[in-house]
Amino acid sequence: MPNEMLETMDLAYGGPYDPTDKTGLKSFYCKQTKGIESGDGYGEFVVTKA
Repeated sequence: MPNEMLETMDLAYGGPYDPTDKTGLKSFYCKQTKGIESGDGYGEFVVTKA
């Protein structure tokens, strides 16, 4: 069964670092829909804006 936990994807999709912390952190989340650890042939993730 694929991992159903939501994880932040800010490093990949969050844009430039914002020292005021208004953007970037916790802006995007990821849901793993396929994974080699679950027996699938590849990993697949769906990224959505929070």
